[in-house]
Amino acid sequence: QVLERLLGEGAAHLSDEDLRATRPHSWPYHVVILDNQMTTLDGKETARRLRLAGFKGDILGLTGDPPGCDARMQFERELDACFDKDRAGMEAFEAKLRGYANSSSSAA
Repeated sequence: QVLERLLGEGAAHLSDEDLRATRPHSWPYHVVILDNQMTTLDGKETARRLRLAGFKGDILGLTGDPPGCDARMQFERELDACFDKDRAGMEAFEAKLRGYANSSSSAA
């Protein structure tokens, strides 16, 4: 649903070549937040496809996978930052979001 919201209906099923050709002139978001486990495409594949389509903003991920596990490491490679779903991870995630809010309000 993330890809379809950003690129239009059917975007989750586009080939890599079509994704590269679909690049919008501008993106409506500066940050995208993904969970590692999502229904149509997992977070890793969604992040990879967003980059192929030219998304230059930050991609933040949330995961319950333990540090060092293969699924988490593959997910992390596609992200700008990854946060655990435990209390400390959510606090770090909240601080990251506050940083975006503070930078956008100071730019206004």
